[in-house]
Amino acid sequence: MSCVHYTERLLDYLLQYYSPDDFPLLLEDYYAWRKTKPLLGLHIVEATPLYRNTLCKFLPLLAAGAKITV
Repeated sequence: MSCVHYTERLLDYLLQYYSPDDFPLLLEDYYAWRKTKPLLGLHIVEATPLYRNTLCKFLPLLAAGAKITV
């Protein structure tokens, strides 16, 4: 599966719980970065607690091409 497919599935999941108005800047980054891939090749190590709302932060990072280790 492509990264685009995963991020679209993640977005669909998040929109079941949150309105686009709940994370407008992250959505803006998601739509822009999925086209330009500015983080392609970067690996991010994340050490914060993992909750559903944390996934909103990961959405644009994944769409931008970054790999994330939680």
